Amino acid sequence: MICNVIPECRANYSTVFFYFVALFVFLLIPFSVQSQQSEIRGTVTATEDGRPLVGAQVEVADTNIRALTSARGSFVLRGVPSGSQTVRVTYMGYSPSEATVQVTAGEVARHEFTLSIRAIDVEGVLVEADRWGSQADALNRRRTAPSIQNIISTEQIERFPDPQAAEALRRLPGVASFDHRGEPQSIFIRGMSPGMATVTLDGERLPTTGLADRETSLMGLPAEMLSSMELSTAITPDMDADAVGGTVNLVTRSPLGDARFFNVSVGGGLHQNADSPNAQASAVYGNRFGDLGVLLRGSFRRNNMMMDDIRHFWGVEDFGAGDEDVLDQLRVGAYETLRDRVSFSGRLDYNVSDDTSLFVRGLFNHFDKRGIRHQFRVRPESGDHLDRGLVTGGRLETIGRRNQKTEILSTVGAGLETVVGPFTMDVTASFGYGEHDQPYQEYLNHRVGGVDMSYDISNTRRARWEALNDNPGGFFDPAQIPFLRYENRTDLVRDRDFNSRINFEMPYNWAGAQGSFKFGGRFFQKDKDREFWVRRSFPPRGHGLVMDATASGSEHRHILGEYRIGHYVDWSRGGPFSREIAGLLEEDMDRTREVSDAQNYEASESVVAGYAMTTLDWGDWTLIGGVRTERTSTSYVGNQTLFDDDGNWVETRPLDEGNSYLNVFPMAHLRYRLSDRTNFRLAWTNALARPNFTDLAPTEFIDRDARRIRRGNPELEPSLVQNLDLLVEHYFEPLGLLSGGVFYKQLSDFFFGSVETIQGGEFDGFEVRQPRNGAGADLYGVEVAWQQRLTFLPGALSGLGVYANYTYTYSNAELREVTREVPLPRQVPHVMNAALSWDRGPFMGMVTANHRSEYLWAVSQDAVSDYRSHLAPTMDRYLEAQTQFDLSASFQVRQDASLFLEVKNLTNEPQTWYDGSPEFHYRSSYNHAWGILGVRMNF
Repeated sequence: MICNVIPECRANYSTVFFYFVALFVFLLIPFSVQSQQSEIRGTVTATEDGRPLVGAQVEVADTNIRALTSARGSFVLRGVPSGSQTVRVTYMGYSPSEATVQVTAGEVARHEFTLSIRAIDVEGVLVEADRWGSQADALNRRRTAPSIQNIISTEQIERFPDPQAAEALRRLPGVASFDHRGEPQSIFIRGMSPGMATVTLDGERLPTTGLADRETSLMGLPAEMLSSMELSTAITPDMDADAVGGTVNLVTRSPLGDARFFNVSVGGGLHQNADSPNAQASAVYGNRFGDLGVLLRGSFRRNNMMMDDIRHFWGVEDFGAGDEDVLDQLRVGAYETLRDRVSFSGRLDYNVSDDTSLFVRGLFNHFDKRGIRHQFRVRPESGDHLDRGLVTGGRLETIGRRNQKTEILSTVGAGLETVVGPFTMDVTASFGYGEHDQPYQEYLNHRVGGVDMSYDISNTRRARWEALNDNPGGFFDPAQIPFLRYENRTDLVRDRDFNSRINFEMPYNWAGAQGSFKFGGRFFQKDKDREFWVRRSFPPRGHGLVMDATASGSEHRHILGEYRIGHYVDWSRGGPFSREIAGLLEEDMDRTREVSDAQNYEASESVVAGYAMTTLDWGDWTLIGGVRTERTSTSYVGNQTLFDDDGNWVETRPLDEGNSYLNVFPMAHLRYRLSDRTNFRLAWTNALARPNFTDLAPTEFIDRDARRIRRGNPELEPSLVQNLDLLVEHYFEPLGLLSGGVFYKQLSDFFFGSVETIQGGEFDGFEVRQPRNGAGADLYGVEVAWQQRLTFLPGALSGLGVYANYTYTYSNAELREVTREVPLPRQVPHVMNAALSWDRGPFMGMVTANHRSEYLWAVSQDAVSDYRSHLAPTMDRYLEAQTQFDLSASFQVRQDASLFLEVKNLTNEPQTWYDGSPEFHYRSSYNHAWGILGVRMNF
């Protein structure tokens, strides 16, 4: 059903265009029978703050004429009989409203509705009504949406202890995260990698910040910058098709209400092991001056953390009785990480008339991370094993590292919404800029050899060791540890996006159904480049430099309370030291070129898209049907890097290639309303996943010494994905939801790393590694969710609330490079969220849990010894299951001020990897607990 599957279709774009136009004409047929009709237009807003209520149901009594309000809170009722008509409005969590409207034949009547929140009476304790307003919005928007959505409300953002957007998103069903130094770095939606989901701001696409992939990092974006977050796991034809996992839409508040608001939040706190405090501050201001609405928002957050880390590397030795496991390396370290996030956003709305509005909006987000790593390495593999656990001539290394990384995520855009004849038209254009800059990542390595040692690996997660030489304490003396090398890594990735789109929509009545017809087009241009350098330099022999020149004045604390790592590099001394010795150092140019050149690229990508879709509403049935087509054109510049027979770098020269392809994506969504509070949903959608930039760049690395060639592949086609979703959902009064569903994804032409041997010619016998199309995968899943305020319970228990969801995902992938079937790498089988809250008067408290199961991290091609095969038939790397418990609370001091508390990672459960079997522990990272205490004020 997707064009690229059929070779004839792929080669004949005119055929595709013909079918698209035919479908467009078919969808347009209903409008040919329409005549001028009477209409009722208006808006629905909330009384507490004047904001538009999205997805409110508006209907004419005793008819089947109804409509849902738009993002601006507006509605249009068409084909209304003339005379006096009763119009009713309903919205979950709000009191219904109705009004009598006088309709004249062939003319437009107007009426504005304002709805009030229904207060929740909890066993005699009246809960402030406006506390639940945004949660009512989220549930109502989900209930009335024609497609499958999950929505995070402002209330959830404030109540949950989630300081950044990625952390808030992982509370949703099917969303898992990969954490980096104690904070979520990437999100995986339904088992798909981060680059297989699109991220938009108010519907407009954000730039990517991934180094080589298509991920838009949300690690640096504070959650308080947003009014809500929407996750669409089943896309519609008016959405970008490269959303295999789904589309995340970050929603900023619109200044459409009449009420002025000014909210401020400030706080501070500590990390269990960090040396300096954390801080948070945010403010949002909104007002309307006649037809002009203004919204400004700013946020600052500082997070200072300390992580303990332990790693094991394993080997095999034969001591006369067959192979036995031995310890190759033990690495222990402490990571100091300081993260600063600064964000600003703004929006201006101007109502030119009742039918026309203009807007300008923008976002600037700056994320700065500075880190220092103190690492100590025990290296038995550098010596000789005399027996199991006994080594002579091993090495010890002390390595200091400091780095800085900044990410910029920014966008500015403008738009128009107006009425053109029977159509509502909206036009938007935006420019986005994303940047990942690592100005430095410096290493100072110090090493001492000739260490005789013994070790104990009876506990493979906490190996023990000791030096056997005379005066073993001397190995921790900075004056006796020689300087080994200096290394610096720099990285700069820039992404520039231009987006433009136009949409037309017209409501209509046909065959007893109400519907809307929508069509439009989009142009998207992306330019992305990377400049990456790794430079390692060595001093001359007999240099006489020792660690004493850079060491701290005292030893570092024991890592995990067990491991002595001695003195560490003090960068107030290490920085000047590296500059002073720069003239003595000689760069390893061969390694620089080998590591760096193949990572650098310039990418240019454009997408021209068009779509047509119709929505039909027959009472309890709603159907969305339509098609989207996208033409993608690409141009990439990479590097060809050549080495001679001795492994010496010869030259690097640029390569320039491109590609283009056309895809067609039919889609259908069906919703059946069993009752006003129960929906059955079915969706069939098609999407694509584009390859990573470094896979597409025409890079070629030729190493004659190793007889190895690595290549990119500009001819890679996108992977095509068909999706099926079935969901049942029921909504409770006053606020609650119970849902369950299943989903299926079929991936074809997935990307895999091929390994081939060249036969004949100049490179006869060389091994070639290159990404190719051809692998396939099937993914199945189940999702269930429950959220409800248990107001029906007696006494103090009536203040309890439950938020819980669980997702099970199973996949089966044919990865050709390993000639076996495995799960999709980094697809998480089990994801669970649970939260228990208690509200009583001015107090709210909540305990939350986020759990993800063990999953395959990376597929290994390494051979496994017979000795290990009973434990690990493969040496695939796995990330163990992890559960994080958090705590949040708030106390309303007065109506316009409240105190809040957030405590993260209460149990300090580590992030742990192993290779093949838990017996072969690779790495555990302990991030420890931290918290923040603050106040929120409304003026």
